[in-house]
Amino acid sequence: AADWLERWEASAERPPSTVATYTAAVKWIRTELGMLRLIECTTGKLEKGVQRIANQHGETTARQARTVLRHIFADAVRLDALSTNPALGVSAIKTQSTVVRALSRDDVAALRAAARRWEATPHKSYRPYRRDILDSIDVMLGTGVRTGELLGIRWQDLDLDAEVPTVSVMGTVTNKAGHGVVWKPAPKSETSKRTLYLPAIAAN
Repeated sequence: AADWLERWEASAERPPSTVATYTAAVKWIRTELGMLRLIECTTGKLEKGVQRIANQHGETTARQARTVLRHIFADAVRLDALSTNPALGVSAIKTQSTVVRALSRDDVAALRAAARRWEATPHKSYRPYRRDILDSIDVMLGTGVRTGELLGIRWQDLDLDAEVPTVSVMGTVTNKAGHGVVWKPAPKSETSKRTLYLPAIAAN
């Protein structure tokens, strides 16, 4: 697993978020299945390992581990270490549907009031301290952008002088190991690049 991860990272430029996700998945795979030799990795044993990951760390983590297992064993087949990929038969992780509830007018008012109170709270930090959480909330309420997209908005992405102000979502921010938070010149996907009108709550 560790050998595959090292070669996978070196083979191409990978998004930092994907590297972090796959690194975490390899960690749990090694914890639950690392005692097995390749020839001992049957579909049934992999299935039980993925299920243990789901029980201990959640369905999302287990789904990522299943994806990484398929990559690892596909690589093993390419290297002639195995003749077949046992991970292909591991069952898909079924997620439980959740009820999505939109914020009500009262919810929005309460959220903005709480942000305003927090910004007004005195602090004793000697480090630079910015209090723009309310502005961030208003932009998200007005545009529906993701958190990373919000933090990735640059001044050149804004057109506040237009008759109807706009913001162009051209990038996002992500946490890159060894570099901290970095700007990435593409949002979650290429289709996520878009220009949005800014309502008054977001433009003011």
